[in-house]
Amino acid sequence: MKMKELSNIDSICEAKYEIELWLLGWETFQIDGSIVNVENITFSVEFGKFIFSYWTDEKSESWRVIAYSLTDKLLILRLGIALQKKSKKTIIYPSTDPATLPAKEALSCLKTVISESLGWTVKTSTIGRSNQYGYSSKVARLLLENNGYLIAAVAIFDLIEPALLLAQAFNWFSVLKERIDSINCLAIFIPSSLQDKFLCRLGLTYLKIDILIFGFDLKSCFLQKLSTAEQGDFGFGLTGRVFGDLIAGFQEERYCRAIDSFEEIVGKEFRSVLKPFSDRIEVLKSSDGEKLKFLVNGLEIARYQKQLLTISLFSRDGFRRELFAEHNQEQFRNQLEEIFTYRIADSPNKQHPFYSLQQERWLEAVVRGNIQSLDPELDSKIFYCQVPAIKDFHSRYVDIVARRKDGQIVLIELKVTESVELPFQALDYWTRFEWYRTRGDLQNWFSDSFIKDSPAVVYLVAPIFCFHKSFKLFTSFIGSTVELYKIAINQSWHSGLKVLLKDRLDYKE
Repeated sequence: MKMKELSNIDSICEAKYEIELWLLGWETFQIDGSIVNVENITFSVEFGKFIFSYWTDEKSESWRVIAYSLTDKLLILRLGIALQKKSKKTIIYPSTDPATLPAKEALSCLKTVISESLGWTVKTSTIGRSNQYGYSSKVARLLLENNGYLIAAVAIFDLIEPALLLAQAFNWFSVLKERIDSINCLAIFIPSSLQDKFLCRLGLTYLKIDILIFGFDLKSCFLQKLSTAEQGDFGFGLTGRVFGDLIAGFQEERYCRAIDSFEEIVGKEFRSVLKPFSDRIEVLKSSDGEKLKFLVNGLEIARYQKQLLTISLFSRDGFRRELFAEHNQEQFRNQLEEIFTYRIADSPNKQHPFYSLQQERWLEAVVRGNIQSLDPELDSKIFYCQVPAIKDFHSRYVDIVARRKDGQIVLIELKVTESVELPFQALDYWTRFEWYRTRGDLQNWFSDSFIKDSPAVVYLVAPIFCFHKSFKLFTSFIGSTVELYKIAINQSWHSGLKVLLKDRLDYKE
């Protein structure tokens, strides 16, 4: 099949028009083995290049399109591989699997299965995106009746973050509760193929209302009630080994003297490149002693791992890691000068990528520098950052795991923008730590320190105007067993963190 080359801006604009028109014909597509909703696919023109991007809850990818071919039910793209004179082909076609029907058709099938399998009446149903709540995955909302009792219900047909699902479920429950006070139950319907990913993530035991979970299979018209799975799913054995970045008594030593102390590992050449900036570079050592990270206000510039020293080289297309060598020393040194010009609190250009990149990691770096600015009772001698929380969701990490002086474990979750799922994300992490705490595994994290035998406390930290408007509503559904604190900080945290409000979210049962 002959492909059309994208050699100029006219051919790119023509391709964009043809492809976007073709995409309007379907709701889901198969891309590299993944089912992708049409709203999660974009084609854009950036710096004279035609860029194809797509994302799922498990991954996201972005490529430059070099050529394409289009038929009624098939789109073939030739994609360029960054920094290489190579390309690859990707085939995109509408999904025809019964399990991935367009959302409206899938909802119609599910309503029939609910009626036939449970004998419940579907009083009303709707489906569609909710930009108001910040996510685009399609979640069906239903009102069901069982022997005169009304039940609020939601259903999904594609993978989304469990915390987002709970956020929309409780939003729907609250809307109905305002109109019909007798509603006291919530049902969630999940495809059987996704149930294992969800059951260990929902933390249902610690919510204030009754929730029923059902798994369904539209191919076989099958539906069954599900039980909550065990929460121990870090994906790493906690006994004998702790993961995450260990911060142990760094204080001033984490700057210049820390870099000097690692010269034997990273070599004189690397240290000489860093030396002019050494008072502003942070070095983190992993708790297993096998990895070093070099950061500037949370932005990783280099890493030593498995006896290899790699550096991060940034460009408009993202960043790549290269082995530190003589041929890239000058480029790395010039990049450092640019980073230290713009990644500062009083940056001359706050739109510059080096200022705007990884803001949440920047906030984490500020907290690391003075963790007691959040709470004077936190132990500044030892705590952990970026602790992997969920086995199958590799981008999910607890920002900071700390210990108060009285031995109380504290989970700290940081946000720099509004996040609708923050309360349920925190509940997810808390539930996992509670599973391990009750088995005595967390003592390994703070081997020489007293650990209080009580559930972890959770600090939800964000700039004061960056808590989502539904934050209070959603936290009100979390049981008092989970001790939550809202910690609002100053908007200008880049130049120094100040706590403006610390509020115990202690709602009556």
